[in-house]
Amino acid sequence: MAKPRPAEPRAPVAIEPRREWGESLPGFVREISWLRFLQSMSAERRLALGLAILAALLYLPWLGATGFWDPWEPHYGEVAREMIARGDYIHPWWESSWFFSKPALDIWLMAAGMLVANTDGPERWPGIYTEWCVRLPYAVITALGVLLMFVAANRLLTRRSAVLGSIAMLTSPLFVFLARQAVPDPLFVGLLSGAMASLMIVLFEDSERHGWCAAFYVFVGLATLSKGLLGFALPGAVVLLYCIATGEWHRLRRLHLSLGALVVLALCAPWYGTMFAFDGRDDEGKTFFERFIIHDHFKRLATGVHTTTPGGTFVYFIEQIGFDCFPWVFTFPGAAALLARIRLRPQTARDRAMLFLLFWLLIGFALFAFSATKFHHYTFPILPPLLLFGALWLEQLLDEGLRANAGAAFAGGLVYALVAHDLAMSPKHLTDLFVYNYDRPYPERETDPRQVFAVLFYAAPAVALSPWLFDRLAQWWRWLRQLPRKEGRALLRAAYRERVSGAPIASVEAPQDRRVARPTGRSEISSGSTLTSRSPTSPSALTR
Repeated sequence: MAKPRPAEPRAPVAIEPRREWGESLPGFVREISWLRFLQSMSAERRLALGLAILAALLYLPWLGATGFWDPWEPHYGEVAREMIARGDYIHPWWESSWFFSKPALDIWLMAAGMLVANTDGPERWPGIYTEWCVRLPYAVITALGVLLMFVAANRLLTRRSAVLGSIAMLTSPLFVFLARQAVPDPLFVGLLSGAMASLMIVLFEDSERHGWCAAFYVFVGLATLSKGLLGFALPGAVVLLYCIATGEWHRLRRLHLSLGALVVLALCAPWYGTMFAFDGRDDEGKTFFERFIIHDHFKRLATGVHTTTPGGTFVYFIEQIGFDCFPWVFTFPGAAALLARIRLRPQTARDRAMLFLLFWLLIGFALFAFSATKFHHYTFPILPPLLLFGALWLEQLLDEGLRANAGAAFAGGLVYALVAHDLAMSPKHLTDLFVYNYDRPYPERETDPRQVFAVLFYAAPAVALSPWLFDRLAQWWRWLRQLPRKEGRALLRAAYRERVSGAPIASVEAPQDRRVARPTGRSEISSGSTLTSRSPTSPSALTR
C-alpha cells in the first residue's frame, strides 16, 4: 500500500495586531447620516455611549409599572412625602416620630421625584408617574457608576475586559433588580463605584488628574450622605491597605487630602451637623447620633440588629454572590486563578489597579461577612471588582482558547450548573435578592417560570460553546469526507494507530482552540516561537 505523501510545509504567516474594540465603526453605521457624529468620538466615548444605551434598555422600560416594593420603598417614600407635606427637608419624619435610620440624600431624591411627578404631598393624592420619577435617579446613578468603572478599567486594565466587565455589571440580577428600586443600596453602590473609579485614575495614571480628584471627593461626600460612614471608610480603608502593602505612600500626594476633606465636609457637614445638634427623638427615644451612628452602624456590625437572617456563617454571602452574579459565575474559578498571581510589588498601572481591586473585594467581603447583621443584598458593594476580575479571565479565555484554560473552564461550568440548578428549581432565590421578608412565600400559582428558567439556564453553556462545537462538527465532517478516498482512509488508520499506541500529539494546537476570538485561517508568530500551518492531510491533523 502506497504511503501518503507528506504535505509541503507552509511558511508561517504573522497575525496582524489585534484591533481593539470600538476603534472603528461598522460600515452600515458610517452610511447613516445621523450617526456620523460617532466617527469623531474616541473609542472610549463610543463604547461608553453604547453601554449607556444598554443600561437605558435594561433599567428604564416599565420602571414605574409596579407600585413601591415591599416595606422599604413605601417606608422611605412615606418619609419623603412627609418632607413635602411638612415643608421640612432637614429633619425626616415618619408617621408620628422623627426618622433617623437613613441619611438625607436617599429621601431627598425620592422627594424630588414626587415633586416632578406632582404627587401633591399635602393632599395625599399620588401622581400618575410617581413611581417612575422616584426610581429614575437610582437607575441613573447605578448606571453612572458602571460607566465610570468602564472608563477606569479601559485606561488601567484592558479595553475588552472593561467592556465585558461593564456588561456583566449591568446584566447581573442584583444590579438589574436594585437599580429599578428607590432604596439606598443602588444609590450607594453607584456613588461608591464612581468614587473608586475616580480614585484609581488619580492614583495610577501616569499624569495627575485634578478633575478626577475633585470627582472622587464629590462622590465620597455624596456616598456619605447616602450611606453614612461607609461612604468614606471603605475607600479610605482600601487606599490605606494598598499603601501599607506596597509602600507607595507617595501616591497620596496626588489626592490633595486637605482640600479633599474640605470638599467632603462642605457636602456633608451642614446636614450632619444640624442633625447631631438636633434634640429630637425617634419612636424608640433615641437621638440621631444614638440611632444612626451607634445603633445602625456599630450595633448592626457587632451585635446584630434588625435582621431576618440571624446567625449566618461565611457561607451565607458566598451563596448569595452566586445568585447575584448569575450567569457570570462561570468566570469565578478563572478569576480566582488570576487573583493568585497578583503581586505585592506591582510594576505597571495594570498591576496596581488589580491589587487595588483585590483589596476592595477583600475588605468589602470581610466587612459584611463578619457583620452580625446580614441581608442578601449586602454583597452589592463588592460586585464591581469581582465582575471585573471575571472579565479579565474571560478576556484571557478569548485570547488563549478553551484548552489553555481547561481547568478553570471545567470548574466554571460546574459552578454555573450548580447555581443554575438551584435557580431553576427555586426562582424564589431571585426575588429574595430585593425583598425584605425572606419568609414570604413565592407566588407559584400566579407565576411559575421554572420551565422557562430551566431552558434558558441550561441552554446558555451550549450557546457559549457553540463556535467551538460547530468547529468540531466541521472537523468530523471532514473526516467523513475522507472515507471514500483510499488515501484518506490510510490517513485515518495511521492516526488511529498513533492514538492507540500512545504516541504524543506532534501537531500544533488548532487555531480555533487557541484563539477563540481571532481569525483562524492564519498561523501565528508570538513570543519568539513559530507556529506553522498544519496540512489537513497529515495524520496528526485528523486527530487534533
